[in-house]
Amino acid sequence: MQTRTKPAPLIAHWLILSAALLVLGAAGIFYFFEEQHRTQEREEERLLAQARVVQENVGQNLAAVDAALVDVRNQLPTLGAGRELDLYLKTLTDAMPAIRTVAVLDAQGNVTGASRKELANQNMRQRAFFDEARRSRDPDILFVSPPFRTSLDVYTIVVTKVLADVRGGFAGLVLATLDPNYFAPLLESIRYTPDTMTSIVHWSGTRFLVRPDQGNTATMNLRQPGTFFTVHREGGRAATVYSGRVYATGDERMIAQRTVMPAGLKLDQPMVVAVSRRLDLIYATLYRDIRILSALYGAMALLSIAGLYAYQRKHLESAAREAEAFRVVAANERFMKMIADHLPGMVAYWTDELRCRFSNAAYLEWFGKTPEQMRDIRIQDLMGPELFAKNEPYMRAALRGEPQLFERTLTKPDGSIGHTLAQYIPDKDGDRVKGFVVLVSDVTKLKQAELELERLAQTDFLTGVANRRQFLLLAGQELSHAARYGGPLSVLMVDIDHFKKINDTYGHKSGDIVLQTFAALFRNATRAVDVIGRLGGEEFAAVLPQTDGERAREVATRLLEAVSSAEVRLDDGRTVRFTVSIGLASRARPDDTIDSMLGRADAALYEAKNTGRNRICAAEGMRE
Repeated sequence: MQTRTKPAPLIAHWLILSAALLVLGAAGIFYFFEEQHRTQEREEERLLAQARVVQENVGQNLAAVDAALVDVRNQLPTLGAGRELDLYLKTLTDAMPAIRTVAVLDAQGNVTGASRKELANQNMRQRAFFDEARRSRDPDILFVSPPFRTSLDVYTIVVTKVLADVRGGFAGLVLATLDPNYFAPLLESIRYTPDTMTSIVHWSGTRFLVRPDQGNTATMNLRQPGTFFTVHREGGRAATVYSGRVYATGDERMIAQRTVMPAGLKLDQPMVVAVSRRLDLIYATLYRDIRILSALYGAMALLSIAGLYAYQRKHLESAAREAEAFRVVAANERFMKMIADHLPGMVAYWTDELRCRFSNAAYLEWFGKTPEQMRDIRIQDLMGPELFAKNEPYMRAALRGEPQLFERTLTKPDGSIGHTLAQYIPDKDGDRVKGFVVLVSDVTKLKQAELELERLAQTDFLTGVANRRQFLLLAGQELSHAARYGGPLSVLMVDIDHFKKINDTYGHKSGDIVLQTFAALFRNATRAVDVIGRLGGEEFAAVLPQTDGERAREVATRLLEAVSSAEVRLDDGRTVRFTVSIGLASRARPDDTIDSMLGRADAALYEAKNTGRNRICAAEGMRE
């Protein structure tokens, strides 16, 4: 009986091999599309995150500029026009690095005050931003002009707020120009690859700033039919990502765009932040890997014919996975270091043995070390015994798993003083703390600004003497000192006679000159230890430590004579003479308070007013 011949084993092997190759090829294609999709998603998230950094920074600066312009608008009735307004605007500009210039325009477009003297007496009536604000007249809107080149040859954006008169009519505007030099480092800092391009674009389509710089094309208008900017603008979404040919560069790119429209801020036109990368470089690693895998696929197919297919496939796949894993780890380390080096602060990692394993560029710069010097250095050797002793409790707490946050004043290697905000974050592995991450921000400029604001909050802006709040605080301290250690204490209440008549006759500006002149005379008539303050209007006061009633009367007499002989020359050439009335009181009882002493001196002041002015009256119970 004839039996059926079994197929040769080789045929079965070819069938199996063919099926295996088909499956492997399909898996490769699937891997390609999956990896392409993951790369696309990863890069989209990365670009959107970088765009968010710029979006939030620009939004915060627009909100800060809006608040500053509103503050200028509110201060204008007090500041008026002239040198004092210019100085105020200059101080404001110096305090806000994102602003290049602040100016005030009247309803005719004339510059009435500016932080830059070059703008004095200029007229900006013909500027588009002036005409736009005048047509709208909405005081709540922050108008954002398209970028243009100013009369000072600066390419900038002007943001404005409308000034309204008492009837709600257009009275001018207060403006600020954005400084592109402030935003340029920000755009550079988020360029995590050489092909990354970042830009800030006005809603009209005109580019404000581009990094890297593109020369004459940097100011081109992107609001053209079919451009990614136009599609983003018309789509109405806050954030978009597109891929394709970019109008500005002409090459194929992936571009993320975010609209800058801060919540709570009423803008007439927002701005758009764009971050893009070349598509061929985004997928370069993937395409390289696909070429490698395709070659491996062919090699494995050839090797399988020779009987080594299984072994070679396992070996090559294992090697490929190991190389890919190493590449990913190395790329991630380079990427994280690049981010850390561009962060606006210091970053380092210290082990539980207090040895350095990582430090970014800012950390190296602060301590004046090279990467080689920092590698594995002991923190005691880096900080020195004094600073280490101050920080050791925070380090020990961090190594116990307790996050730390504290401020520190440090002396840098160059001898300058810096202020920092430090954070120690424990690195936990289960119950074990392997080390801690150090995040340190340089807050020196912020601290200096806080100290300056504290000083300004204590001084009367017109006369330069202590304001009412600061005067009462210092006066209370002097009274407490006198009560504790003994010794006399006297107070003077001084009021300029007929000050309203001076204002009505010569004007409020002349009245301000009289107040400033009197404050200078008051300081000259008293000692450095005496406390002088303006309580309000034309009323001043002084606290005289270690001064009894008789010596206080000598001070008052000296002041009275100095004022009587003073002659104030006004801006128009006229002169004004004025007199003052003075009330005097001394500490009489152990339970005296500043309020009670000022009350008695105030009663004596009114007696001086009612008995002819230009005289000194002592409180009841004091020897005349």
